[in-house]
Amino acid sequence: MHFIELPKLDDRAVPMEGGLVNWLLFLKGADKSNWEVLAMNEPTLKKAMTTLEFLSQDAEARRLYEASKNICTMKLR
Repeated sequence: MHFIELPKLDDRAVPMEGGLVNWLLFLKGADKSNWEVLAMNEPTLKKAMTTLEFLSQDAEARRLYEASKNICTMKLR
């Protein structure tokens, strides 16, 4: 098990070609203007950012997303 202390992560850390540092900077709350640089080599991070933006729009969007997610989960069972 590993522990990562986000407060100790340097905000000026240079995003690398994908990997953990990009995710940590995103989770730590990197400025939205840096999101494009972080997501450039990390398709799953870009998807997380897109989903976060969508869910942040309004309560109705979140409700619709949750309903859609639940339907997909039920189909997989």
